[in-house]
Amino acid sequence: MQPSVERVLLLGIVTFTGACVLIVEVISTRMLAPYFGNTIYSLSSILSVTLLALSCGYYVGGKMADKHPRFDLFFGIITAGGITVGLMRLIAKPILAALSIATSQISGPLIASLFLFLVPAFFLGMLSPFAIQLLHARDPKRGVGSVAGAVFFWSTIGSIVGSLLAGFLLIPTLGIQTILLSIAAALLLLGLGGLISVRGLAAKNLPGLALLLAFAALAVYPGSKSVDPNVLFSLEGLYQNIRVVRGEYLGEPVHMLFQDRNFSSAIFLAHDDLVFGYAPYYRLATDFRTKPLTQALFIGAGAFSLPREILLKHANVEVDVVDIEPGLFDIARRYFRLEPSPRLHWHVQDGRSYVRESDKKYDLIFSDVYQDFLATPAHITTKEFLELARSTLAEDGIFMANVIGSLKPSPQSFLFSEMRTFQEVFPKHRFFGVLSPTDPRIQNLIFMGCTDGARCIDPCTADLRNNSDIFLASLCGKQVNAENLALETHPILTDDFAPVEYLAAEAVPNRREP
Repeated sequence: MQPSVERVLLLGIVTFTGACVLIVEVISTRMLAPYFGNTIYSLSSILSVTLLALSCGYYVGGKMADKHPRFDLFFGIITAGGITVGLMRLIAKPILAALSIATSQISGPLIASLFLFLVPAFFLGMLSPFAIQLLHARDPKRGVGSVAGAVFFWSTIGSIVGSLLAGFLLIPTLGIQTILLSIAAALLLLGLGGLISVRGLAAKNLPGLALLLAFAALAVYPGSKSVDPNVLFSLEGLYQNIRVVRGEYLGEPVHMLFQDRNFSSAIFLAHDDLVFGYAPYYRLATDFRTKPLTQALFIGAGAFSLPREILLKHANVEVDVVDIEPGLFDIARRYFRLEPSPRLHWHVQDGRSYVRESDKKYDLIFSDVYQDFLATPAHITTKEFLELARSTLAEDGIFMANVIGSLKPSPQSFLFSEMRTFQEVFPKHRFFGVLSPTDPRIQNLIFMGCTDGARCIDPCTADLRNNSDIFLASLCGKQVNAENLALETHPILTDDFAPVEYLAAEAVPNRREP
């Protein structure tokens, strides 16, 4: 090959492999999410392991390139990268399932990242110093600095393109398995094609090529895709893996919505009763108003269970629903009996951004984005967000939040920090434990914050304790007395300091495969 052709080829290869590294890195966060959540631990682990692998790859690749600056070895490394990406795809699910049981939510992501991503990124990292040596050896008049600068420039350009492709195109349109399979196949075709072009098909090379082809076939083997007849729908959404599953809950047939590892919503197939025990608590903001409910906002859509309930029960209400996952509205229409209505307004947007930009005044804001310890958006836990939400309420408005937590005394508690933060913004407030105010298990808790003009009901009045409505009569026994929790020892969460994952992780039990 002519030097100019070799230069274009090598720079093109490092651009492509740079893109592959970042695509694998981005989708790795989606691979870990169903098992360890979208936490700072997962992101830090993936970034750290990728950087470790690339650093080792640069070092070893540079040493090897000095001793053996050959094109066949360069293409062999590409082939090894393709094989390891393919094998990573095959072993990811069983490894992640096992580690989600055997490790904690803090150490698990790091161990999983080491098992899955270290070796593929190591091989791909070896290519840049190899390309520098090959280019410099064939064009020694060009300085080493210029050659290295060109290689790292194009490798980084590839990484930028790969990152954008993963987020804006590949994940929204293809599944993780398809993306990894495509990367593995492309690397293998490039590596094996290069080996054949350099070495040819001489008889002495055939055994080695046959062995490589056998490993390549294993790496790109699609695997047996088990079909669960109860999974009615599956989608790799922009932010989460979404599944609709047919099953039973409380002994009745239901459709269930799963978002990553979180069982986020459900609907009974035989009737319209609300499924989850926390859901009826919205009535504390609607049934005791002196004026009709006219404006309600739900932050977090799920399967639209509560917005649907509000629309059915209150004829004059306008309901806004905000969520960052764009596919949820269509899923709710198809599987959860959501009927389009001119009173229902769907916004694909971050909840905090919507609240900041809204010029409406809401009678009720219900925040249901604290889905799981490992899927809690930190920016919707802070004092600043709660102050923003309060400013968006009408003069008799109520803010409610469904929060997951344990009331077990602990020096490290997301729940207690969030309760203290809530008290700072809403001096008039109530807290309810859906299971029990004394139950130490992880449960749903309802936070209720009232503006000065709102009626913040006392659930322990005789009228409510003796009410014929079982739900209302049970409220006094569910109220949490925050004065007994020593909340002053827990930090207030702010935009500057909201270590949500750290505060929550120790309380999260290891979970089996979702």
